[in-house]
Amino acid sequence: KRNVQSLGGRIDVTSKFGSGSRFIMSLPLTLAVLDGMVVSVGRQTYIVPLTAIIESLRPKATDIHRVVGRGDVLALRGEYVPLTYLHRCFAIDGAITDPCRGIVTIVQSEGAGRVGIVIDQLLGQQQVVVKSLEANYERVEGIS
Repeated sequence: KRNVQSLGGRIDVTSKFGSGSRFIMSLPLTLAVLDGMVVSVGRQTYIVPLTAIIESLRPKATDIHRVVGRGDVLALRGEYVPLTYLHRCFAIDGAITDPCRGIVTIVQSEGAGRVGIVIDQLLGQQQVVVKSLEANYERVEGIS
């Protein structure tokens, strides 16, 4: 009950002698439950939506190529997938910088097609509650 209340919801219980009990759980429409992959970069932990993940792999050095003016790409089954290093995007110290020592998670990105996200570790799966930040805070570029 405490967990539901902490999300801004409520649980109503009605009982009828000889018939049983009815539990009604109400959650705000602004909340959504998301299945995600828990990943780490340095000492930071992130959730990547499972629906966006195509695959995860540890690439070989021969599969990583540098394209001048574009950055690194991963050669994957005849295609080149651009790589994004989260430790660079978020200035994270202590992260694995070599994609061959870390893991590349291939995700389907809206507008950008397939992108490889370079992470340190896959930690597991978890369901998380997603709530819109824009209702309480202004929009922040790069955060969703």
